[in-house]
Amino acid sequence: MRPGQTFFRFCAIAGLCNFYHAEPPQAVVQQPLDHRYSPQLFNALHAAGRLFASTMDHNGLTVFMASVPRGTLFYHGTNQSEAVTTGIEYLAFEPELSRLFANGCKRPSLFQEAMRSPAEVRSGKPSDDLPCLRNPGYFHTYRPTRDLSLLYLDGQAAAKTTAGAMDMQYRLFVGSIDYEMDESEQTRRICRTFKERGWDLDGVLRMEMEFEIILCDFGLMRLEHVVEIPPLQTTAVLSDRRKEEEAKQMMGFNLVTSANARFNGFERGKLDIDFENIVSAFAHDEYDLYPNGSDLPRFTAPTEGDVERFRQDIDAAVERRRYRVAEEGALPYVDWQAITDRIVSRYAPRLTYLSSDEFKSNAKRLRKHAELIISYLDPTSSRGHFMKRCMHQDMPLLANYVADSAAPRAILDVARLICATLLDVATDQKLSLKQIRSRLKTLKSRLGWREWDICKGCQDDEICSTVAWPFGARGEEKRPTCRKVADILQRGYWDDTALPGRRGFRD
Repeated sequence: MRPGQTFFRFCAIAGLCNFYHAEPPQAVVQQPLDHRYSPQLFNALHAAGRLFASTMDHNGLTVFMASVPRGTLFYHGTNQSEAVTTGIEYLAFEPELSRLFANGCKRPSLFQEAMRSPAEVRSGKPSDDLPCLRNPGYFHTYRPTRDLSLLYLDGQAAAKTTAGAMDMQYRLFVGSIDYEMDESEQTRRICRTFKERGWDLDGVLRMEMEFEIILCDFGLMRLEHVVEIPPLQTTAVLSDRRKEEEAKQMMGFNLVTSANARFNGFERGKLDIDFENIVSAFAHDEYDLYPNGSDLPRFTAPTEGDVERFRQDIDAAVERRRYRVAEEGALPYVDWQAITDRIVSRYAPRLTYLSSDEFKSNAKRLRKHAELIISYLDPTSSRGHFMKRCMHQDMPLLANYVADSAAPRAILDVARLICATLLDVATDQKLSLKQIRSRLKTLKSRLGWREWDICKGCQDDEICSTVAWPFGARGEEKRPTCRKVADILQRGYWDDTALPGRRGFRD
């Protein structure tokens, strides 16, 4: 008898198996990939849960199943001292973000413009002329009473911008892209969709300058502690703008530096992302995801019928997650992000070196270095033999994964690009130095690995500044820059892409 059949037979007799099946649901298998979007899907796997790469891959088009363990500390800023026990609310992984909401308005006192609704903007009322800011706020600490199951929307899915960061959630949960929609209504639509489709998910994980959770039922949380926060804008402070700005700078510094702690992802055990079970627009070569030559991908091309098929793929992903939880160990699991990490860590520094000026005038020496990189893969054998060894060297045994699922197909496509280029550089004597350097440059551009964008040489009082809502200057979406925290706080958000009236930090 197959492992797990006894359990399913028992619970079927007892009538306890409403959400489970004796056989595992089929893996989410989407249309075959060619090289068109394979690098983007590879990078989505590599960036998931990591702040820097997610800010650079601003518009996420991939959905993951995720979970956080029972007992994890979360933070919530509000205008009430009593515990939140019901309803839809936000949770932050870091206290610094929630601290901003701990005021009489229950909205970030540091960047009011970022959070104003279109109606408030049209009223013409100044953002800092809010009496509620003179009232105290409350900083709550909570723990979940059980593991939380989440739908992770990648990229900067919480950024209030017209650049496309929210495209996928608008299409999946609202039906159309509606920038005028109040965010509270958007979150209600998300949670309503979960219920209507029978997705036993507790909320959504998404990112702006930090990661946050939209929890559909706050009754799952247990209050641990409450701290009263005095108002930032008291009469005394308002009479001295210098003191007010100093207070903002201190809070802003804590916020930016805490966000920077997630630069390379979460510490082990705080967030679990299922890399086996994904749904991605990048798995669909038939869609034009870069309309009109856009630099950023958009989820505007799929029809409503296509979007419904995406929802059905999420149906299958949720069902597969249920089975994995019920039958622990019955399904193979591969951490595909770890596979991308191996590939990037091996090739990123080597491709940088091969593309450097070290070889700008010596083709023979460049070929020797390329040959050295792949020498253990027997480049003198047949091309087919070499390519098979090179492409699969980081892959698990075939028996341990579904070969036709999106993640391994994207990874193998990227490995093919790298292996073929290195083999040609090492062995094709017909290639001129100019052609070799052009191929290496094209390969790096096509891969688009964010390790190559990380700032170098930042001073102790600087961080690598990128476009992360509600901060980021124009140009930093392509080339991050070392900046002092005070300078970052004075800059708005990529202004002409921010939603009306939501211009970031500036008053």
